[in-house]
Amino acid sequence: MATVKEKVATFGPVRERVEAGVAEIQRGIKQTTDEVEAGTQEIKRGIRATTGRVKADVKAMTERFDKYAKEDFWG
Repeated sequence: MATVKEKVATFGPVRERVEAGVAEIQRGIKQTTDEVEAGTQEIKRGIRATTGRVKADVKAMTERFDKYAKEDFWG
């Protein structure tokens, strides 16, 4: 049977391994968070670019419609 002193002596190494494991998990969480943030920023850039293209397309179609409408109705 191990003495109390022997049992307490094993806490140090166990604690160190647990703390190292916690630190590794925290690094993984931070890395994942950073990757998600980067992905979110990329999605936002894509949305802005798509919105710009859609606005340009709508503007071009409106101009063409106005041009043809004027020609058809006003000769």
